[in-house]
Amino acid sequence: MEQPPVQSGSDRERQILQKRTEPIVASARVRRSGSRRQAMIALFTVAVIGAVIAVAWFWLAPREESFTLGSYTASPVALQTLRSTVEIAGIVVARRRASVTSPEQGFVERIAVAEGDWVSAGQTVASIDAPTLRDSLVANQRSLERSLREFDRFLLQHEFSLRSAARQRSMLELEIADAIAHRREVEELAAVDLATAADREAARRRVENAQASLGDHDATRDETLALHELSRRNYEDDIAATRQTIADLELRLAATRVTAPISGRVISIASAALTPGVVLQQYGQLLEIADTRNPLVQSQIEQQYVGLIGTGHPVAVEITGSRIAGQIERIGLTAATAAAGGMPVVDIDVALAVGDGEFLPGSTTVLELVVGEVADAMVLPRGPFLTSGNRQFVYRVDGTTATRIAVTYGAVTNDYVQILTGVRPGDRIITSSYAGFLDRESITLGGS
Repeated sequence: MEQPPVQSGSDRERQILQKRTEPIVASARVRRSGSRRQAMIALFTVAVIGAVIAVAWFWLAPREESFTLGSYTASPVALQTLRSTVEIAGIVVARRRASVTSPEQGFVERIAVAEGDWVSAGQTVASIDAPTLRDSLVANQRSLERSLREFDRFLLQHEFSLRSAARQRSMLELEIADAIAHRREVEELAAVDLATAADREAARRRVENAQASLGDHDATRDETLALHELSRRNYEDDIAATRQTIADLELRLAATRVTAPISGRVISIASAALTPGVVLQQYGQLLEIADTRNPLVQSQIEQQYVGLIGTGHPVAVEITGSRIAGQIERIGLTAATAAAGGMPVVDIDVALAVGDGEFLPGSTTVLELVVGEVADAMVLPRGPFLTSGNRQFVYRVDGTTATRIAVTYGAVTNDYVQILTGVRPGDRIITSSYAGFLDRESITLGGS
């Protein structure tokens, strides 16, 4: 039998060194006797300890007491048409408004009305003392009297001139007749050689001179008549102008009894009109009248809503604690940047159905316009639950308890809120405040 080769000392040392340098992992593959049993015991021990801890926590940990809601308000989820609205601010203006001013410079004799009085068109509201106007009227009346006297004298002088001219013309006509008769005598004498040629020439010139004098007289008369006509017209024009001035002054004096130009309420009286001795300038402010029974609301709406409204669109107007109906009367044709910035806005005018009521100009209003509708929307009445629940959940009533339900909200109006998901029609929802039990998944209902 063949014997194994005998290893030298150096070979054995190399084998021992090689074993020492082998990876330690190789030794993990070697299982020791009883290791599996020990692992099972360790796992059982951990499970027992965990169970003990759990039981201890269950019995020893503080328990949350149930919450009972004493009183609350609950409403069923209903189906109805939900109208989307937009609210905008407006201001009341009077369709008819008049500023009553002093027609002349002067003093206020009397204010016949008080602030708040209702006046009719044509009613006397004040009277003005205008001394300068009165003095001017007296001066023009005196001027008219002088002008009329001067005109009468002018007419008399013309009449006398015409009479004198008529007498002169008669004399000239007689002179012509005498000259013609003399010329005829001279011609007859010359025919029997009793008159010379010089006599005949002198007789002829006499006739011509007499006729020329009559022509000059007639020309002078025509010129006099023409000048007289011009002067007469000037007199008449001056007299007519003075008479017109007097008529105007009389009308202006009559206008110092100031009347209301429109029917309406006296909304203000100028302080100067109520202060004795204060000189009012012409067109100085006396009082303001506004027809408060025919108001108009002026407002602005964002341009994005213009396509959803039109003339005649209904508007709910809240003013001085009242809610009245109105409708859009005019929509502006241009958009402008709002005073506070943001979206461009368009002017709108809203007519009010005030009946026998009246509203003072300058009153502020809130306008509510319907700009869309959602049919068969699930809705709840608005209530404190909206804010206290932070619009994330509601509490649904289930018998004597209420459970917190996550919901999705939709449109919110003045009266209702739309629920998109999380509830069904007929579900009863607590709509009073959730303060005090926001962190509870469910609560007990008691009381009422």
